[in-house]
Amino acid sequence: TYKDSIVLTTASSWMQVRRNLWGEIRRQASVGKLYKGKKTMLTETMIKVSDKHFMVGISPMIPENAMGFHAPHILVAVDEATGVDREIMTALTGNLTGSNAQIVMICNPIDKDCYAYEAEQSGEWRVIHISAFDHPNVDKGKEIIPGAVTREWIVDRLRAWPFEVKKNVVEAGHTIYVKW
Repeated sequence: TYKDSIVLTTASSWMQVRRNLWGEIRRQASVGKLYKGKKTMLTETMIKVSDKHFMVGISPMIPENAMGFHAPHILVAVDEATGVDREIMTALTGNLTGSNAQIVMICNPIDKDCYAYEAEQSGEWRVIHISAFDHPNVDKGKEIIPGAVTREWIVDRLRAWPFEVKKNVVEAGHTIYVKW
């Protein structure tokens, strides 16, 4: 929304960046008619309004590709953050030099040996937990958002996991008591 702003995006693999993350970004931009009527360049992993107003997908393989971005407003979005190497995270955070710079890491807490876990444990980050138990498909017991998590998948995972989970889950009128 800012004239001089850059959004950097990455994920755990180039396939994740290009197909999953940017597939969704392109879809949402199209559905929302975000750039309709504006002079904009749209590629597979970039939306460019001007040289200082763009959004780009960064390869998670080469730290140097994630360095040297500067603008009055910068947002870094890291999807599947537990799978992104520390070197890439260090390169990305090196761009956050201005007062209007933010980073968002999105992940499932599956790995304690990663930058995202250490950031969460440091107490220096604002952590927002979004539980699959609260997803509309799980809550309503029907597929409201096609392709997203379902109640059936949750129940199947709960049976398969080797640990207990704390959270009440309602399955077809039955309450399953689990520990998280």
